[in-house]
Parts: sequence; structure tokens; C-alpha cells
Amino acid sequence: MEKQVLFRDRQELQAADMNNTQTWADEALRHIVTDAITGERQFSGLTVTGRSATELEVAPGRMYDGPNGKVFALESAQVHSVFAYLPLQDHKWLAVSVFGAEEDTDIQPRDYLSDLQTREVEPEAVAMQRRRVATV
Repeated sequence: MEKQVLFRDRQELQAADMNNTQTWADEALRHIVTDAITGERQFSGLTVTGRSATELEVAPGRMYDGPNGKVFALESAQVHSVFAYLPLQDHKWLAVSVFGAEEDTDIQPRDYLSDLQTREVEPEAVAMQRRRVATV
């Protein structure tokens, strides 16, 4: 671990402290990917198979974006229809590409303090999870 947030008994906890725990862990993982695994873009899993003449299945896997060290995951198999791309007479080549995207998910209601004097809160629906998803 490169950096660590120190917590002590009876210490005030700031939001930045909690954010730093995951930010610094993410930075360390990104350094491992770029330094030890690869500096290039690599794939693990994501095997493409033909389910039928009109459907392809992409298996779960991960994409390692070597230049920036981020890891994007496809958690479950996906089926894609290629019916619209079928040739009428000749053969066609089909390329399947994967790119990484970050998405905010898990929308939940959370209370936000709106008045310090009265301790009044206002509810707001916010995303509680950010995922790095391999998009096919």
C-alpha cells in the first residue's frame, strides 16, 4: 500500500478521509496494472462465440487499460444479435470491440443537512456506486 488514511479513537471523520481510502487504493491498483501487468491494453476473458447464425455471445471478462491502469469488467455474458449485419450475397467480416466506461449506479435516498441550526435534512436520491464497465 502506497498511502494509508490513519483513523484514531474519538477522532472526527471527514468525507475526504473516506474518499481517500478508496482513491488511494485505486491509485495503487492502477500502478500495479501499469508497472507489473502491462502498459498496453489487454483483455482477460471476453471470449466471443457464435450461438447461432444470427447471435454472438461475449463471455464475462476484464479489460486492462494499460496506459492509465484502469480495469473495466464485464460481469455477465452478453448476447448480441448480428441479424442486421448479415450479408445478402457475399461474406462479411464482423469486428467486436470493447471499450471501458465509468457509470454511476445503485440509486438510493440519502439525507443531506440543509440547516445547521435546526439540523433539518432534505432527502435526495443519489448514486452510491461507481463501476468501471467493459462495454461491448
